[in-house]
Parts: sequence; structure tokens; C-alpha cells
Amino acid sequence: MATFVLVPGAWHGSWAFEAVTPLLAAAGHTVHALTLTGLSPDHDDETAARANLDTHATDVVRVLEAADITEATLVGHSYGGMVITAAADRAAQRVSRLVHLDAYVPRDGDSCWSLTTDAYRQSFIDGAAETGHTVRPPFRPRAAASLAAARGRNGPRAAASLAAARIRWALSCSGSG
Repeated sequence: MATFVLVPGAWHGSWAFEAVTPLLAAAGHTVHALTLTGLSPDHDDETAARANLDTHATDVVRVLEAADITEATLVGHSYGGMVITAAADRAAQRVSRLVHLDAYVPRDGDSCWSLTTDAYRQSFIDGAAETGHTVRPPFRPRAAASLAAARGRNGPRAAASLAAARIRWALSCSGSG
């Protein structure tokens, strides 16, 4: 069975994987769902202000080392794609594959800034102007309303099934599923 390290996007934590983690575990896989430094509701402003891609790659490498993982499948969603790429570069001997799940897929020299859209760049600027360090999540009322409606109609089981299907699809595309 595989060992998955699930890395969320910039405005999420381990809770983003609550639906899929038990499904992977029930299938016999080992799962580590992370909340990156500065992204937990428990982290103070100073912790959030100091955190960056380097910090987040170190978060992943620490999990790999602490659990003595040598064949990890790193799954990164959105900004998490930047993180898993950097972590794999630092700990290649501990990583067997990367799964970029609707994520940034950087090449050497790329940054989140260079890979994103003008709208997200503006969101980054607005957040930094407001707090001096924070990238505020963009507010998308239509997407939020659609998600809330889907959750109300379908419940967590449908969300779990969708998340599991997305991971199975990503693994099959990577040649490992």
C-alpha cells in the first residue's frame, strides 16, 4: 500500500482532506494530511507572517523524516503543488511520486506569482496591503453558494466520493493507479 502526504492549498489545512483521508486509510494506505505553518486557525499573526514556500517545504520534509517515510506519494492541491515540488527537490530519496491535484506545476525558476493569474496577483497585493503579510483568499460568492448547495443536497458522502475519485484519477494519470 501507498503512503500519502496530502498538502492543501494556501487557504486550507488538513481539514480539506477530511472526506478522503478515511477512504484512503480504509483501503489500507497510510495518510498524513497536513496543515502548513501559518495556515492553522491556531497560528498567530507572527507565525503567519514568517511562513513562506521554504517554511512549507520544510513542513513536508519534517513529516517524511519524522515518520521515516521512504516511498511517499506527495499530493498537492493548488498552492500545495509548489510545496510538494520544493519538498521533493529536498528529499527526493523519500518521494516515489508527485500528484498535482488541480495545482501549480512549477518548473525551475517558476514562482506562484509567475504561474498565477492577474486576478490572483491582485488578491495577493490587496492582502499584503491590508495586513502587511497575509494573502487573503479571493471571495467568489457564486462558487461559495454552489458548494453550500451541493453540500446541503448531497452531504459529506458525496464530497468524499468526489475527492476519492479525483485522487484515483490523478494516480491513474501518473501511471501508479
